[in-house]
Amino acid sequence: MAAQAGLPILASEIEQRVAFAEGMTMGQTIFEWAGDSIAAREIEQLTKEIERYVEEDIFSGSEAEAAANG
Repeated sequence: MAAQAGLPILASEIEQRVAFAEGMTMGQTIFEWAGDSIAAREIEQLTKEIERYVEEDIFSGSEAEAAANG
């Protein structure tokens, strides 16, 4: 359904990990609680993937605007 609506399907996967629950219990982000963990790497990967989509969207939006303004 997301693909049909034109929404990107992200490749990153976030597993259910104890480190997430521990960090929340301690009032810390995964980067504060277990910055070198697999859980932190998964979030970093997701963040980078989202950033790439945003950059692509901004870039293609700029190109479309430039073409429209000719």
